[in-house]
Amino acid sequence: MEWFKFPVTKWLLPKYQRLSADAQSDYINLCCMYWYQEGELTVEDASENADLEALHKVIHIEKGMVYIDFLQEQLEQMKHKKAIRREAGAKGGKAYRPTQAKVSKSKQTVSKSKQTPSKSKQKEADKIRVDKSRVDKNRIDKTREDIVFPFSDSFLPIWSLWKEYKYEQHKFKFASSKSEQAQLNMLVKYSDGNEQTAKEILEYSMANGYKGIFEPKIKQHEKARFDSSKLQNIITRKH
Repeated sequence: MEWFKFPVTKWLLPKYQRLSADAQSDYINLCCMYWYQEGELTVEDASENADLEALHKVIHIEKGMVYIDFLQEQLEQMKHKKAIRREAGAKGGKAYRPTQAKVSKSKQTVSKSKQTPSKSKQKEADKIRVDKSRVDKNRIDKTREDIVFPFSDSFLPIWSLWKEYKYEQHKFKFASSKSEQAQLNMLVKYSDGNEQTAKEILEYSMANGYKGIFEPKIKQHEKARFDSSKLQNIITRKH
């Protein structure tokens, strides 16, 4: 196993970004060791190459073994696929003697067919890709029907990152599209409809580990000064 999947969105989460440069380097090294040893990494071996105390928020230790959750999930998926392949290979190796009627029918089918096996498989693969594309498109269209995004498409990645952060850090998922829409509307209100400000609010909230959205303190003070100045002008005009 020469490579593993490393989700960029997870790496951008605060619990990884708050690690020191040395701790981040240790974590990457530890991931490579964990993958190379197929999840069988002892605390003793890991301690020789990394400061485990500094990484306690991104790994866990149980019965003298180190566990890295996202890599363990990938290893289990690979083991499951290998088991399926072995089972399929075992079934394919069994002797099979078709009846004379089946042999005749099979010969007739082959003679009538003008497609080679490779072309038939390619056609089936193309059909699967088309069907998957339709499913994905329907899913995206359904999401767009349920939720009205107030900003441009470039805002969608950070919104997806925000939702993933809320689940990773606080085990929170929006109960429905209505609750997600409500938070989007709140974000529009806090940002005065400015997309860049909305992005800064989400980044600030994630960086500080907040469960909800909060404006940066500097912007709150500026807004307060603006409101008080506006109020003073109104009072002056009345007098």
